[in-house]
Amino acid sequence: MKARQQGSLILVCVVAVLALVLVASPAYPWGAATHAYIDDHVGKQWPVRNLNEMYGGNAPDAFNYMFDHREWLDYLFQQTHYSPLSVWQEAERILGKAAAFGFVSHNEAWGADYSAHIACRTCGPLPEPKGYVIVKAEAMWEILGDLGFGKDTAIELYHNIVESALDLLVKSQLDPGIGPKLSAAALLRSAELPTLLVDAYASGFEQTFQLEAGKGAEIITSAEAEFRKTTVLYGQVLAQDGRTAARLVAEQLVGMAEGFLGYPLPPDYDWVALTQVLLSYASYLCKDDFSGEINATVQTVDEALRAHGIAY
Repeated sequence: MKARQQGSLILVCVVAVLALVLVASPAYPWGAATHAYIDDHVGKQWPVRNLNEMYGGNAPDAFNYMFDHREWLDYLFQQTHYSPLSVWQEAERILGKAAAFGFVSHNEAWGADYSAHIACRTCGPLPEPKGYVIVKAEAMWEILGDLGFGKDTAIELYHNIVESALDLLVKSQLDPGIGPKLSAAALLRSAELPTLLVDAYASGFEQTFQLEAGKGAEIITSAEAEFRKTTVLYGQVLAQDGRTAARLVAEQLVGMAEGFLGYPLPPDYDWVALTQVLLSYASYLCKDDFSGEINATVQTVDEALRAHGIAY
């Protein structure tokens, strides 16, 4: 029943997708399909609420592309990934609570990003705690080297390659419909969510950076609006056949590389082709154990949400 209801909602969104694509920017979120898959398996089963949880589960990353203001990016990353409960506490209406539920699920302190970046659930004994994505990124560095970027930068680049490869694996092996679901989630996100983000973070943001009153709200709502558009587009990318989706994801990663690095990529390589190879290699490293890690994360996130009283 849930799948049929979601399918109807997704079809209704097609025209709106086309309208948004005309004005959306070319950047897409990293790891969005994996977060959407996790939130598709925790929380409420009613379609619109579930889709709001899926979008909310990606919304903490809305500020990760402020490459022109890295101090803002770092501040808002810390707030959204380590102080998410303020968004939940501000939510009043049911769809706002659904989006806030997903938002909290993402966090790096004990949520989905904790297993991705801090402590892997299924990697076995490690010399020190590391997230699943970090384990795979470091494995890529050990085998492929730093590509001329230096170790720390290379590992961070591999980190993003791994997250994108996981999205492609989720699409191909766990949920072929994850792309349309992701687009529908962004299109149907609660109108309350931007207000929740402003209420939770704008005042502290303005005080920290001595911004004029109202500027924090403007920056936050603008970033979320762009993120919403790019999430719609990314869902459409993942709706393509596997080969096309992989090529488009590679193009997306190369397109964002300059902002991420802070300088242009050297012109001597076909970076899209190289990135496709790296995505394939990351998929190879993850293909045998990624589903176990994601399913373990679903279980632990569900338990942690309950333990923190996040329910509606």
